[in-house]
Amino acid sequence: MTEIKTSMEVFFNNFPFFPKTHHGNIDFEYFEKLIPRIISDKQERSKTTPNVNIFEGFNLGYNELKHCNVLSWFLDPSGNHYQGQLFFEIFLEFFGLESIKTCIDGGYYNVRTEDNFSEQGRVDITISNSQFWFIIEAKILADEQPDQIGRYNDILNKKTQILDIPKSRCKLFFLTIEGVIK
Repeated sequence: MTEIKTSMEVFFNNFPFFPKTHHGNIDFEYFEKLIPRIISDKQERSKTTPNVNIFEGFNLGYNELKHCNVLSWFLDPSGNHYQGQLFFEIFLEFFGLESIKTCIDGGYYNVRTEDNFSEQGRVDITISNSQFWFIIEAKILADEQPDQIGRYNDILNKKTQILDIPKSRCKLFFLTIEGVIK
């Protein structure tokens, strides 16, 4: 067997980074030539690249709990991804709920996993503050429990009454491998 050795610096020399000719100084001529190339390369790759599934990249398999933990981490504004509410805003845009952005209140909302509502059951993810309440249920190779959507809608109805939140700001998201029911 042949052993191949290289340093990380040598390995990454082939990537489109700035040349290390001057420490602390940027070669603007190189920068001006590089940016259009990166943009062009990215546009070309996006045309031929299949949809990327980050859950496959994280090697989560079909473990529903792990999927929910990763999703809740992305949606949590205090997550150590340091992106604040960015992922939640993208989530809202994806589902056409841009109006909820005004209710985010500077990133103040709670994201919880495995939220227990006694007789109604355990909910995979809840996202809420005093102005909105979302339930996210994920199903990976599992069937819906008897009347699960009905029970979760009951939870939402109670939240709208107790917290005086308009029903239009209380949503149930049912995520499946095949698609999303909202």
